[in-house]
Amino acid sequence: MNSFVQNLKKTKVKLNDFINYKNFKKFWKNLDKSKIIDQDLIFFIDNYVHSESYSYTSRFWSTRNVKHLNLLIDSQKKNELNYEISSDYFTWLDITNSRVQTLVKELDKEEFDEKFTLAKQQKFLTPYKSIQHNILLIMLYKFLAKIDNKNYLNMLREKNSFIKNNPFIEINNFKISQDLVNSIIELYEIEQSLNIFEHDKKITILEIGAGNGRTADTITNIYKNTNYVICDIPMASYVCYKRFKDNYPEKKITCLFDLNSEDKIVDQISKNDISFILPHQLNLIKERYFDVVIALDCIHEMDKKTIKFYMKNINKLSKYFFMKVWEKTDVPYQFNHTLNVHNNSYQFFPKWELISKKQSIFPSSFYNIAFKIN
Repeated sequence: MNSFVQNLKKTKVKLNDFINYKNFKKFWKNLDKSKIIDQDLIFFIDNYVHSESYSYTSRFWSTRNVKHLNLLIDSQKKNELNYEISSDYFTWLDITNSRVQTLVKELDKEEFDEKFTLAKQQKFLTPYKSIQHNILLIMLYKFLAKIDNKNYLNMLREKNSFIKNNPFIEINNFKISQDLVNSIIELYEIEQSLNIFEHDKKITILEIGAGNGRTADTITNIYKNTNYVICDIPMASYVCYKRFKDNYPEKKITCLFDLNSEDKIVDQISKNDISFILPHQLNLIKERYFDVVIALDCIHEMDKKTIKFYMKNINKLSKYFFMKVWEKTDVPYQFNHTLNVHNNSYQFFPKWELISKKQSIFPSSFYNIAFKIN
């Protein structure tokens, strides 16, 4: 009976997904473009919707992109993004057992003597959501303080890019966001799995699905000699691009969406600090170009065809691969598509050498998996 009820609930969710589905390409075609002030946004979207990469867009992100574009248009004159966009890029507003069980275990005997603004009402959030966000944030901060033996927080806590357009609280008189704390914790998790980061050695990184750019922001600030490539679709890639353009004018940051030759794209990547490409442009990059591919909180939202596309390119392009995904999930807007880190539903290549597979610190329902690509 319980199984029947659970299946009925899942079916209801899937039906709601299909009812609420929005086709982003059609929405963009019918949109009055005069509403858009920033020509960069039009460049990003036009190149995307008319490219092969549009076919790798999940129904989930097609629908989210309609919402995000509307929010971006509304926020143009205010020069401030609605936090609803941030909450879709790894800012968490709900406390559940499956998310915090590891944090609670790690902090069970800790005393919280920091000065923090627990009851702060966050802009764009309800009081209830604000309190849940703030509690999660102080827990994450406390855990980071226990493990931060390289003082990454001190290096990054005054960077405005982690505060602007994100909810935050003040902890010991510094403005701290989940955007910052989660990213540092994840960098420690990546470093524990992959011994490839050195401050005096150039490293070339491809990040798939970079969201608002928090991971790229963290890594490129700590490891200065990094050549970073972000492979994502708008609206995320546009939000990420603006984050770097607005906060790091000294860096060379370029969108390469309109390039279609191997020589041009590789030449530009080598000259830039941070480059933005679309998924289909991965086919233009030479073998083993990247030291590592990172994919955090994104592959579990893809359909089977798109996962196969990315795994094929990771196998061709990189020496190492690190991903963070749900341990088990039903892919949104997909019938009969369940992903599980304990079987091969993610289509890993058999020849890849598994380095580590561990439960994430946060959320506990996620796993970190690292491979050496042979």
